[in-house]
Amino acid sequence: MNIYVTIIKYLLNNIYYNKYYNIILNKYKNNKYIYKLLLVISNLYTKLEKQEYSVEELQVLFHTSYPALQKDEAEFYESFFNSLSNCEVDHALAHDLFEQFLHMAVAEEIALLAVQVSQGQKKFDDLTTLLDTIDMQVVEEEQEEFTTTSIKEIHAAKISTPGLTWRLESLNRALGPLRKGNFGFLFARPEAGKTTFLASEVTFMGSQTDGNILWINNEQPGGDVVWRCYNALLGKESGAIEENLDDAEERWNGAIGSRLKFIDNPGIGKSQIELLCKKYDPKLIIFDQLDKVHGFDAERYDLLMKSKYQWARELSKKYGPVIGVCQAGGTAENKRYLEMTDVDSSHTAKQGEADWVLGIGKVNDAGYEKVRYLHLCKNKLPAGAGIDPALRHGKMEVLINEAVARYEDKIRW
Repeated sequence: MNIYVTIIKYLLNNIYYNKYYNIILNKYKNNKYIYKLLLVISNLYTKLEKQEYSVEELQVLFHTSYPALQKDEAEFYESFFNSLSNCEVDHALAHDLFEQFLHMAVAEEIALLAVQVSQGQKKFDDLTTLLDTIDMQVVEEEQEEFTTTSIKEIHAAKISTPGLTWRLESLNRALGPLRKGNFGFLFARPEAGKTTFLASEVTFMGSQTDGNILWINNEQPGGDVVWRCYNALLGKESGAIEENLDDAEERWNGAIGSRLKFIDNPGIGKSQIELLCKKYDPKLIIFDQLDKVHGFDAERYDLLMKSKYQWARELSKKYGPVIGVCQAGGTAENKRYLEMTDVDSSHTAKQGEADWVLGIGKVNDAGYEKVRYLHLCKNKLPAGAGIDPALRHGKMEVLINEAVARYEDKIRW
């Protein structure tokens, strides 16, 4: 039990949790006793958002999460928590221990792929690609960077990074620009206009940055979505674009061009996306839809969703703003202003990780086919110039112009 006690005690420190948690989770996913503790630790960080946690905090949350234990389980955890309370943390030992686990995980991945190549199940290029990019899986020691406490420096940083503004002026006034570290998602019922919203806003934001835009698509056929992006960028219907394809492509290349890295892969996984991010260093990342990204593991569905959305937040901090998309549940059908409880099958797992959450409502009444109802259900982004405090959690009517794949403000601001 000593090695398990040591691991759990170290993971109560955010330094080790952030660097090694996913490796440890994968290593012990078949150990039901330790796996439960690991899942509770992940939930602990979300609920309390501290840098370090006590054994008592872990123990309380564990028994809250698992109130009805079998006798053998109860005896195990009673002994485990007693040992945990008496365990002293040695940071030098922690570093060596976790680095050993990391190296074992990397070696195991290489070995498994090598066997698959030898049996003809994988190509040799897959192995060479893994070896070329293995540095992504090695956690390097990094010097701690503290956030400045100088208000002048914070203000100067805001001015030097104005962020990406929205095509919809209503969102500029309610939410403000998106910057590195901002993660949010929109949700709506099927065929309510989620992809049209992305085409409208992403093509507008794309011309504001010289960096790459990574769009992970696992919904509609990729060619159809890219065509919609042409509609939105040019503000033209498809027929008008077809009349002069050369002009359309020239204008596209002048505004965005190959900087849009559009990945159309319904089976794409976490590791592949991380490789793409490292290669292209995107300044804006789009997930349509985030729930369908593979490569995550958890005991319950809500915890699975939590891990995906937490991962997306981490990408936003490293690269640039991340916008996700997910479905609304049946409670949102024929409803104007959606609430966070209308997010499909998540309880609070998804919402808790986001800086902002935008619901897109739609009614089926005749005459309202082009009207959409936006509700900024959650907004933790800081207020700033041009933002109306009354709209921070605003409810706004807008229009959807399907012909040119754009959302338009109903109010003339």
